[in-house]
Amino acid sequence: MEQAAFDYLEGMARRDKGMAKALTHAEDVEEDWGEKALKFLHQYAKTHREFSGEAVRAASRDKVLRPPSLRAWGAIMVGGLKAGWIRQISFTKVKTPTSHMANAAWWESCI
Repeated sequence: MEQAAFDYLEGMARRDKGMAKALTHAEDVEEDWGEKALKFLHQYAKTHREFSGEAVRAASRDKVLRPPSLRAWGAIMVGGLKAGWIRQISFTKVKTPTSHMANAAWWESCI
C-alpha cells in the first residue's frame, strides 16, 4: 500500500513539473502567454457549462497563440481549477489522433 501511495505522489510531482516546463516554454515564446490563456479559459467557462480541455484549446485558435507544447494548457486548466472557475466532474477520451484516445478531464464551469 505504501508503494502505491509513493508512486501516485511521484506521478503527481512529474505531472506538475511537466506542466510547469511547458508553461515556461510558452512564456519564452510569447510573454504573458499564461495570463492570456487563463483569461481565455475564464471567458470560455462563462459561456460553456461542461467541456474538455481539448475543446478549450480548439476554441482558442486565432485568439491565443498556440504554445510550443499543448501540455502548457494543462497548467491553465489547473489554474482555472485552483481559481475555482472550473471543477473536474468526470473523464472523456481525447479526440486528437496523436493523443491515442487518452483519458482526459471533463470539466464543469463554476462561474
